Amino acid sequence: PREKMTGIFVDVDGTLIQGKRLNADLIHDLEDLKKDNGGLAIFIVTGGNPEAAQERLTELKLPLHLFTLPVLSKELLRGKEVSVLIDDTPASFQGIKADRYIYPNDPL
Repeated sequence: PREKMTGIFVDVDGTLIQGKRLNADLIHDLEDLKKDNGGLAIFIVTGGNPEAAQERLTELKLPLHLFTLPVLSKELLRGKEVSVLIDDTPASFQGIKADRYIYPNDPL
């Protein structure tokens, strides 16, 4: 059995950031998703450098109070099961099992 990581895990590139801008619709919807899932923590994950990603998100004025920081490496999720994954790359392609997988522009 896979280790279970409880929370909502949100990717940076192509998900929270699309092009050079924050995905405002997704950020708005995350608050409702959190409430609808019993207040699950929202973690930011990246396949890149976590410190650099957090710096970019801060510069773009991401409302960091919605999230549990610091930004995490996706390596921590590989081979594990997560509650919710929001990512532009399907969970199965990354070795992650998600109870619920959401593509960034799909309704939450």
